[in-house]
Amino acid sequence: MALVAEPLVMRELPCKVEDEAVECLGDRYVHMETIAEGNYGQVAKMKDKVTGKVVAVKTSSLHTEEGLSSYSLREISALTACRHPNVVQLHDVLALPNSVHLVLELMPCNLMEYMRKELKGPFEYLKPAFLQILKGVVHCHRQGYMHRDLKPQNILVDANCNLKITDFGLARRFQPLHPGRGPITKYVVTLWYRAPELILMHRTQCMYGQGVDIWSLGCILAEMATNSVLFRGDSEIDTLFRIFQLKGTPTVETWPIIEQLGYFSKNWPRWKDTHFETVLEKCRYTHEYLKEMLSDMLQFVPEQRWSAHALLAHRFLREQGATDRATEA
Repeated sequence: MALVAEPLVMRELPCKVEDEAVECLGDRYVHMETIAEGNYGQVAKMKDKVTGKVVAVKTSSLHTEEGLSSYSLREISALTACRHPNVVQLHDVLALPNSVHLVLELMPCNLMEYMRKELKGPFEYLKPAFLQILKGVVHCHRQGYMHRDLKPQNILVDANCNLKITDFGLARRFQPLHPGRGPITKYVVTLWYRAPELILMHRTQCMYGQGVDIWSLGCILAEMATNSVLFRGDSEIDTLFRIFQLKGTPTVETWPIIEQLGYFSKNWPRWKDTHFETVLEKCRYTHEYLKEMLSDMLQFVPEQRWSAHALLAHRFLREQGATDRATEA
């Protein structure tokens, strides 16, 4: 059953300058430590004086005359609309004249850290863990949102192996593709998890849908199974060629519109499809349907990728009651 998002009120704090942000937050929160910094701003671990809960406070500067940046607006809108057990919870939004502070559920680590530090042997929780990610994506898609930056760093994990999707700063409401719709930005999704259409489309022709999230999910599943990044490219062309080396260089037979894409080249090297055998050789978790599921997600043609909802019933996840749990999404 889909959860109904309660309206979230942005509270404006009585501060006049950015330097007073810490003082204003200090009325309610005790700063414990800074846990992350990036282009978006800073994330701090804080304790709520009222509830006693330890939370994550994400601080972003206001870059526009109109107020909130598109990054903050997207994140607030998406998190408010997409409340779900497998999506990080937004507790509060605090506004200052020069910054905005998102009070979020705190989780101890992300999936990348968990895979690198915590896993000593085969990922025994591969199916239930991936199922949680998938259920979160299903809910976001049902609410009309594309995440557009799914990767292990944006999936949080707690001590009980509960997984939650975070970082919705690039999220966007999905609009059906039609000839009259203008292009949308192609500069989304971290390179290693970026669908080939995002790499190959010229920015003037860039129209895509929720399939970009499915491609990212396929990359994440492969990484969870092998503890190795699937397409570790150091540039767009390097990433593209790594995709071709695994799946074969696409042709008009395998991807009918390939020659219409802005960055298509007839001079590409010709690689043959490995049918994911090279991935399975590195796999720490063997299952006869894993290759099939990866293939169903990592299709060149976006429309041929299974939807997130359809993947819930995939036979890779079907055993040991996985299908019954999937119906709860």
